[in-house]
This record gives sequence, structure tokens and C-alpha cells, in this order.
Amino acid sequence: MGDYLKSIQNVLDFNPEILAPGHGEPFAVSREMALGFAEKVRRQDDLFRTLIADEDTDVGLDPAWVQICPYQSTIAAGESRNYEFRVRNRRRRAIKVELAAVLPEAWRRTPRSITPHVDAGGDASAPFQLSLPTGWTGPIGRVAISAEDALAESPLDN
Repeated sequence: MGDYLKSIQNVLDFNPEILAPGHGEPFAVSREMALGFAEKVRRQDDLFRTLIADEDTDVGLDPAWVQICPYQSTIAAGESRNYEFRVRNRRRRAIKVELAAVLPEAWRRTPRSITPHVDAGGDASAPFQLSLPTGWTGPIGRVAISAEDALAESPLDN
């Protein structure tokens, strides 16, 4: 929330005649155009606050608040490999999140679940290991791994 307004404020402070965005062609910009976009973004932020049923609206705007890293890897039957969960806490207070990798039958994870403490507005990472049984063959060459996550308890008070 508010990131677009910060960017627009930079445009208003610098007062450029042309913007060259990372996506799309450069275009002429006027102060009136920037002020109009700022108003549009304020309305958008208000709509998000109304639509997202959480006091910390940013929680509902971050679809990748839990990630498994590396994003892609290779592991063969009989091997183990280290991974990590990365968690972004968009809340204004600390949380604990219980995390577990969702795996195909016979695959193993160590530990079975992880419950990292994540400070308010902070990031945390937690390592785990995947092991494939010797001789394992899957129905396809690629397997997607996902994370099951849940607040381990109510958000923590600092």
C-alpha cells in the first residue's frame, strides 16, 4: 500500500517532461497528469482497504509471501538437497508461521515442519532438506513442490 503514491511523489518533486518506464515506450508527462494518477492510486488503495478483510491490507496484496528457494532445481532418485522457505511478514506485528513442503508420496522432508518467528514487516528464512528414495520414478519428469502454511498461533504481540 502506498508504493505507487511514493513513486508519483518522486515524479511531482522532479517534474520531468518525459518518463521512460521499464515497460513500454517513453511518454510525455505533465504535472496535471501526475496529480490525476495520484488521485486514482489513492482511490485504488481505499478500495483495497475495503475489499481485503484484514487489518493489514498488504497481507492480501502479496501472493508470494511464502516462497521455496531455489525456485527450480534438479534432484535425482536417492539424493537429498537443501532448500529454504522464505517468508515476508506484511503485518504490523510479529507472527509465527507453520510451514511444510507438500511432496509426492515416498519423498521425505527434514524437518517435517518449520515454525519460524517473523518480525513485523520483516523477512525470515528456514532451511529444510528434501530426500528422494532410491529407485523412485515419477509419472512425469518435472514435479511441482508447494508449501502448506498456516499461522501457528495468533499474531504475536511484541
